[in-house]
Amino acid sequence: METCTVTRAQAIGSAEACLVSRNDPMHDSVPYLRNSLPNDTDILHEYFIPRSQFVSFVDGMRKVLTDNKTNLLNASVRIVHQEGNFLTYSPEPAFSLVLYINQSTDEEGNRRMKKATEEPSRQEAAMGFEVFKGLPMPKGPKKKYNFEDLEVGDMMFVPIAEAEDHTAAQNKMSSAAAGWGRRRDRKFATQLVKNDGKLGIGVWRIE
Repeated sequence: METCTVTRAQAIGSAEACLVSRNDPMHDSVPYLRNSLPNDTDILHEYFIPRSQFVSFVDGMRKVLTDNKTNLLNASVRIVHQEGNFLTYSPEPAFSLVLYINQSTDEEGNRRMKKATEEPSRQEAAMGFEVFKGLPMPKGPKKKYNFEDLEVGDMMFVPIAEAEDHTAAQNKMSSAAAGWGRRRDRKFATQLVKNDGKLGIGVWRIE
């Protein structure tokens, strides 16, 4: 589109004005986005915070950035809803805090960025968790899947709890089977199946 002699809107509206391919309406030449400052770079940070803890997190973040003299160019907040997939952004409704930070690329700039990254990350990791000291671990059998009993072609059926998310359950079982098999040179495949009317995960040994 850079060689077209009319505006993009005119080109799209008139078939004779300029040839417009399917990609052209979404194309733009963006050299203006290239960082022309060789001694600076821009970094994006994103933190996912439980909504009830957001204000206290921002208060802590403000102190970290102020004490560190961080060059914060922009900050934005977006809503993150709870999801049922395996690699969810947040296990509960949250706010996402996005920071656009400029830093110098010298040793001092790297030191400041390290501090601006590590301290909020530790604060984020602690959000929403309560620590109990001296609480004994409940006694009970550890869940163990008998992958070792499966020969090639055998299937093990693992029922899904009524309230459990089906995709999350299958992803969890696939991960457990793959991790167990990787250490023993065995391979497994999983699929949602029904056994006597009960929905569950079928785990097949394939190698």
